[in-house]
Amino acid sequence: MASTAFWGQLPSAFVDPITGLVPTCERELSACLCLLQDRSQIPWDVVPLCGIDGSPAGATAASLFVRDGTMLAEYLLCARDYEDVKVWGAMPADLIYVSPDNRSVVIVENKIGSRFTSGGADPQFGQLGRQAEYLFRWKQRRGLASASLVLLTSNECIATTKYLRVFADTLAHESRTDRIQAFVIRWDDIFSAVSTKGAV
Repeated sequence: MASTAFWGQLPSAFVDPITGLVPTCERELSACLCLLQDRSQIPWDVVPLCGIDGSPAGATAASLFVRDGTMLAEYLLCARDYEDVKVWGAMPADLIYVSPDNRSVVIVENKIGSRFTSGGADPQFGQLGRQAEYLFRWKQRRGLASASLVLLTSNECIATTKYLRVFADTLAHESRTDRIQAFVIRWDDIFSAVSTKGAV
């Protein structure tokens, strides 16, 4: 799990409005992000996107997320048939974003210290691989304009875990980067953007 220093960066906007408590785990942090997205309090235009190796991608997260889009936490990935079930079943996405016209979809894997589940770190059948396959298949079937997989993590985790290596290996498998978009977003940048904009 993330360190005390990571949690110490939390802007005041990251709080559960019902209890007044601040997030202390990945799932709670994801839920707060959804709430802030719903209230148009995330300035995505100043949150940089990074490539799968962590280097600047030359764009901001506003190219993926718009204020009127819908972001949900722990969203179950629906399956059409048994072939789908074998790949992703009813595996929940940490976060899923759907554009207002339903033409763009983003799955966000929030990782701040935990291990990969649903197959682990295996490039083909691991958690990220299953999510990538879900995006690719439904992009084809539904003719989506874009389908993106985002690893949402922290500077601390990039320095101390193998998250980026797992992400890169997964996307390299069967040339997935030719089929879907993939980016890294850092919590540190989201926290900074929210603090600077004074979201409350």
